Amino acid sequence: SAVFTRCSEYAATRPSSRRHEGDYDDAAREPSIFNLGHACRKMRRFDEAIEWYRLALAIAPRNASTYAALGFTHHLRGDPDGAIELYHQSLSLKPDDTFTCEMLKEALKDVLQATSDPLSLPPMSAPGGAAASAVGVGRGASVVKMDVSAAHSVL
Repeated sequence: SAVFTRCSEYAATRPSSRRHEGDYDDAAREPSIFNLGHACRKMRRFDEAIEWYRLALAIAPRNASTYAALGFTHHLRGDPDGAIELYHQSLSLKPDDTFTCEMLKEALKDVLQATSDPLSLPPMSAPGGAAASAVGVGRGASVVKMDVSAAHSVL
């Protein structure tokens, strides 16, 4: 049995729509296709791994493990947003999957860390719609000082 390195090579070997006795159907090939995705991912050939996983999903669209593997590949290639979407799809099919839950947490952390840099946030607007100055008060805006002594007496 040959090891396929690209989806196009696999497609060239697929039997025609007319099945012959003894031919494997797609459902029998799906685990091998899924494993080819793993092999490509482990070799850090993420784009090829994604192709294999997508092909596996075309055969078995309700396989939670394939969505998780596809999400993990997106995560490894630096696409945590894509990974989060795929992890959610996986968990919708298998909510108790420990690996997927943990990887979803990691992807969410990655997204939060990427956006927690205050320099990456868009500038805030003052109440009048004008952009706030460096000290946080736009031209013509008034500063309101709040008396918090009443709040401290309650504590």
